[in-house]
Amino acid sequence: MNWLEEEALKKQYELIWLDAMDEQPQAFEFYRKRGYQYYSHCFLDFELMYDEVRKMSQVCKTLN
Repeated sequence: MNWLEEEALKKQYELIWLDAMDEQPQAFEFYRKRGYQYYSHCFLDFELMYDEVRKMSQVCKTLN
């Protein structure tokens, strides 16, 4: 994550968006601790996926 954020800053990006599976709450907690905030959610539309793993939380972080 440090590398990603450093590269984004070098490229003068202002924001990073990530998707985290709701079925993996530890991932969402990891991003929250790194300063990412919940923005929205979406549902992946893949026929072969189980319904319970389709929901994704979208998180973002403003870079300084």
